[in-house]
Amino acid sequence: MDHLTNEQKKQFVRKEFSKISKGNLTINHDEAVLLLERLDIDSNDNELSGLLHDADMNWDNSIDLDGIIFIVDHLSNRRNENSRVIYDEPDEVQLFNKVKQLLKKAKDLIDQGIVVSDEMFKQLQQQYGVPDHVLN
Repeated sequence: MDHLTNEQKKQFVRKEFSKISKGNLTINHDEAVLLLERLDIDSNDNELSGLLHDADMNWDNSIDLDGIIFIVDHLSNRRNENSRVIYDEPDEVQLFNKVKQLLKKAKDLIDQGIVVSDEMFKQLQQQYGVPDHVLN
């Protein structure tokens, strides 16, 4: 599925995630690997394992849709680094949207009764690509 754009891959992931999760908000690591393999994601086992671990925000062997989308984005961006210029700093609108997504995710976790520790927030911050200087 290398011919798909990143947005098409995300649409595919959303559709397949919905099928696999059967109405749940998360899938387990094995299901996530199978989903990513359907996209022909070229990633070594160690890297994919690390990304899955990072996406497992509750440390309960489950990954939500945002986590899978993050992995697809990360691997697609890495693959495209040699074929196009990627700017290190997003513009103000992109930063605003990233902060908004980060805060929404943190609020969702809190609403579920999950305590968002400093470490978990840092991982979320990294997942959503929000630099430290933006929050200070």
